[in-house]
Amino acid sequence: VPLERGAPIPRADFRTRLDRANAKTGDIQISLLWDNVNDLDLHVKAPSGEVIYYRNRRSACGGELDVDMNAGAAQTDEPVENVYWPLNVAPLGTYHVLVHHYANHGAPDPTEFQLAVKALNYVAYYTGKVGPNEKLFVCDFEVFIAPLNPVIAAAASIAGHVGENGTASSPVAIETLEQPAASSN
Repeated sequence: VPLERGAPIPRADFRTRLDRANAKTGDIQISLLWDNVNDLDLHVKAPSGEVIYYRNRRSACGGELDVDMNAGAAQTDEPVENVYWPLNVAPLGTYHVLVHHYANHGAPDPTEFQLAVKALNYVAYYTGKVGPNEKLFVCDFEVFIAPLNPVIAAAASIAGHVGENGTASSPVAIETLEQPAASSN
């Protein structure tokens, strides 16, 4: 079945946690998951320059951190965080994605994580690990309007990292999700 615009991230491990947390989706969705009680934070810098994270959950450009787990105390060993832009709201330009190891709540470090970046019919998955108080740059991606085809597309690239223990990989999987065929009148 073709994925319609605004459909959620398709991989089961992400879907299960995002569904349980009532996470929202839209044209852009960035989701972080890890498997311990530590507090990792997702930071997304929008093209407007605003950074969406736990202290700035909503941006003027329409992005929102709607799920933030293990903040303040250990709540679950299957946490997820989620930032999204609703349909027809995501600004054009470059987005920067970081993972911050905010607090150790008793689990061994460094903490391994998985990250999914979805823009319309494009999904990229990343893996990495981060130690206490480290901020790890994971990826940049760009949202643009393709000429003669009013579809938002995304291109993801990986750069370096900050911190001695932090590492991030190139995308471990990139999926192009099928779009419904356009009907002709």
